[in-house]
Amino acid sequence: MEIVRNTAAPQLDALLGEDTNLFMVLWMLLRGSCDTIVTDGDRLIMALSARPAPVWVFMPDDAAEDELERCWQAMRGTFPPALGDSFNLKPAHAAYMKRRAQEEGLTLRTTRRLRAHTCTALRPPHRRPGGCMVAAKPDDLDVAAAFVLAMHRDTRESDQTPEGCRAIAQQRIENTRLFLWKDEQGTPCAMCGVSPDGERMGLSLVYTPLEKRRQGYAASLVHDVTHAILAQHRLPVIYTDADYPPSNACYAQIGYVCCGELETVRWEM
Repeated sequence: MEIVRNTAAPQLDALLGEDTNLFMVLWMLLRGSCDTIVTDGDRLIMALSARPAPVWVFMPDDAAEDELERCWQAMRGTFPPALGDSFNLKPAHAAYMKRRAQEEGLTLRTTRRLRAHTCTALRPPHRRPGGCMVAAKPDDLDVAAAFVLAMHRDTRESDQTPEGCRAIAQQRIENTRLFLWKDEQGTPCAMCGVSPDGERMGLSLVYTPLEKRRQGYAASLVHDVTHAILAQHRLPVIYTDADYPPSNACYAQIGYVCCGELETVRWEM
C-alpha cells in the first residue's frame, strides 16, 4: 500500500471506471493537492483533501474479502479513530467497515447517505418564480457567506467556522463560480456553486433560506446553472441527501437521474 502526501495523482482516476460520476469529488481531488492519498495502485483509492473534509474511499463493487480487509487496515492505520475522520464510501463497503469496527471494540456511525445525480436531458421546473440567475459579486459576499454557513449548519455534521464559510464564498465569487437567484427586488433567494473539472462540472452549495423555500427558487437556479453547463458540452453532477426527499424530487423534476449512492461513516470515541 502506498501513502503519498501533499500531491496530486491524476493517473489514478482511470481506476474509477464506471464509478467516475459517483466519485466525481474524488476524481477532482486526484487532480489537486491532497493532504493524503492511500492506494494499492489497482483497486483501492483513499483521499483526504484537508480536514474537516471527509476521506473518499473507492473500491469496485466486486471487491473481495481480502481487499475489504486491506481497506479496513488502511483506514484504521492512516486515519485512526483518535482523529475523528469521516469517510464516504459505497454502502456495501461501509457495512463491512462498521462490522470490523464493532469486532475491534470501535465505532463507525453512519451520519448521512448521499446520492449522486447527473443530467443529460434538462426539463423546465414546475414553478418559475420572478427574478433571475446572477453571478455573485463582491457586494454579495456577506449574504453568500451567511448562506454557506447556514447550509453547513443544516447538515449538522460540518465543522466549518463562520470564517471558513466566508473564505469559501469569497473564493467562489472571485472565480465566478457562485450564483444567486435574485427576485424582482434584487433580494437573494437561493444559491448554487459550481466546480469545473474537464468534461464534468459539480454543482454544490445549493441553499435556500427557510422563509424562501417551496417557491421554486432553488429549482429554477439549478435549472439555469445546469443549462449553462450543458451548453458547454459538459456533464453536470450533483450530490443530494438521500434522506431528504424534497431535494431529490426537486432535481428529478428538472431531469437529474440518480447514478449511485454513498454512505458517510464517522469514527466515534
